[in-house]
Amino acid sequence: MPGPGWGVIDSTGEPKPVWYAMRRAFRPVQVVFTDEGTNGLDVHVINETDAALDVELEVVCLRGGKQQVVSGSRAFKLAARDTERLACTALFGAFFDATYAFRFGPPAHDASVARLRSLADGAILAESFHFPCGRGRRCMTQGSKHHLPETTATGSLTSGPTGWRNRCISMSKAIEPTTIGSTLPPVRCGV
Repeated sequence: MPGPGWGVIDSTGEPKPVWYAMRRAFRPVQVVFTDEGTNGLDVHVINETDAALDVELEVVCLRGGKQQVVSGSRAFKLAARDTERLACTALFGAFFDATYAFRFGPPAHDASVARLRSLADGAILAESFHFPCGRGRRCMTQGSKHHLPETTATGSLTSGPTGWRNRCISMSKAIEPTTIGSTLPPVRCGV
């Protein structure tokens, strides 16, 4: 009998939006931001598989969703059933207030994007997002579309009809829709 419920699959057998969020949250290879306040922004890379992975982690801070303010990357081998914790300042090679904890004038960026890529085939294994001003603050205009700086794949950030306040980032990429879906439903970003 159709009706509201706590399940992640609806009465027609289609996944509800929470199913996509759960698929992202419980994937075996994960990248997660943690806001450490005045200690900066850290990136945790998690491998829960039984095989070691050769990966590249890239972190980009964007202003207006399209202008790259600062970026850094590092290639490394992630052991099986292991985690790595990296400070963004170590990736950038210099101090940058990625969490906007020091309040040196207006925020230098709106969003930080972490992308974990396989060195074997170039596939994106995981992504995470951090908003230093919070998702409730309007940093962009409604319905605007912004492009990620990327060298090997095409992508864009779209804020949707209700702006950043009620929507997460919707990614459209040249990747298999069954991998992460062609658009991501509203979920908590940075988790």
